Amino acid sequence: MLRAAVIAIAVLASCTSSSDNLLESCQQDSDCSSGSTCSAIATCEPVRTVHVMWTVAGQPASASTCSTGRDLDVSIENPDDPSNDLEYFPVPCAEGELTLLDMPSRFVDVAIARTDGVAASGPLDGSGDALLDLPQ
Repeated sequence: MLRAAVIAIAVLASCTSSSDNLLESCQQDSDCSSGSTCSAIATCEPVRTVHVMWTVAGQPASASTCSTGRDLDVSIENPDDPSNDLEYFPVPCAEGELTLLDMPSRFVDVAIARTDGVAASGPLDGSGDALLDLPQ
């Protein structure tokens, strides 16, 4: 089920914005120059795997801790171009994590929000990981 959700989410996020037009477009890694990879948004650039993990009021995400907001909106953000943020929705809160492959390295921040508006945000670390805690 989670794999299907990640695939569906990746398809929804595959659109590019006007700022991506400065980057070489691609369909696969062989379309890119040396040193670049075809990213999840179909641009040639440095990439990494991003792991967004969350807890709720310090407790592991679960059906009971996520009862006030079952779905999350996860945004991967580029502070140099906020109009180019990538949004993934719906992400089941109870999963407690979202893994995104081949994400452009220029996206360095993440924000998560429940459908009731409660949110948390923070930076991705050098490995592309973020652990955020949503208030109850």
